[in-house]
Amino acid sequence: MLKKFILNINQIFRTKDWLLTKYFFNLNIIWGISLLNGYYTGDLLLSSVEYLMYMLPMGALGYFINEIYDIEIDSLANKKNHTKNLSSLIKVIIIIFLLLLSLLPILVINDIWMYLLLLLIQTLSFLIYSATLFRLKTKSFGVFLDALFSFIIPGAMCFVFTNTNIMSYSNIPIFVLLLLIGIRSIINHQIQDIENDKKSNISTLVVKIGIKKGLLIRNIFTFVEILFFIILIHLLSNNLIIGFYFSIVLFFIFEVIINRKSTIEQFNKNYTVLINDYYNYYILTAISFAYILDENYYFIFYIAIYLLIRNFNAIYFNLKTIVQISYRWLYFKSIGGAKRLKNGVRKLNK
Repeated sequence: MLKKFILNINQIFRTKDWLLTKYFFNLNIIWGISLLNGYYTGDLLLSSVEYLMYMLPMGALGYFINEIYDIEIDSLANKKNHTKNLSSLIKVIIIIFLLLLSLLPILVINDIWMYLLLLLIQTLSFLIYSATLFRLKTKSFGVFLDALFSFIIPGAMCFVFTNTNIMSYSNIPIFVLLLLIGIRSIINHQIQDIENDKKSNISTLVVKIGIKKGLLIRNIFTFVEILFFIILIHLLSNNLIIGFYFSIVLFFIFEVIINRKSTIEQFNKNYTVLINDYYNYYILTAISFAYILDENYYFIFYIAIYLLIRNFNAIYFNLKTIVQISYRWLYFKSIGGAKRLKNGVRKLNK
């Protein structure tokens, strides 16, 4: 019963599609701010947990609203929509419930008014982007709006949860990077969804300009994004620069060497997925290594946890293979030993 309930929740809010990756991505910002401000384990972990109080309901709300207004479109593209069978009353109740849940952080944060302002902007962005009356997801400008509610506002919330001044000019490069990542991500999504969008008569930016120009724009934004990210890292603390190169080495070891086969498949299919994997899992190792260089040696455990989460399937498969090979070796050795013992007994009897 519980398993079925969790499965239904996951299908309605599509939590499997965004929960882990979105959370880890924004942990980069929380931990980066904490490192630069000299915050350590207590404040850092508390901010990370409190951020979930915001991200869980608002992430679910964004996907839920989008699903509601995509019912007719999904039917044209033969896509399953799990909100289709929900009554209007249930939909309203779910939206109100998620909005109320999103207010819980005001109990623990200091800058309540900034939090409420960002929350209002994000909620309105969800509606303007998806609702039939506006439907900016079908307009060229929609890529900027998607970047706003998917990356910029969640990134801004990281400053709120770490009690850091969000209005400082020094934060502008971070928001520019988030804008670049957001635009690249939504264009990439539109490229992948172009056939379904054509079937549903959705005129996204990529549908309008064609897949060739869409790929060109994505590649340009990706290049500028990576260049801007590298420059930004080198403008920060020396420890973080060293941590960055450490994370690149880890990425090479685990993604290029250990997981080489799946990495090649991903690269051939869509190379930007590898960039997302680096953002979601390996930047945290860079920040943790910077903490270690600042004599916080226990951060080595965080690095181990990130690598375990990222490479769980590969580690499990390799361990399973080793166990199976060892078992077979011992089994056949035992059979061979038993046969030799049996032959020895026969010789003695003779």
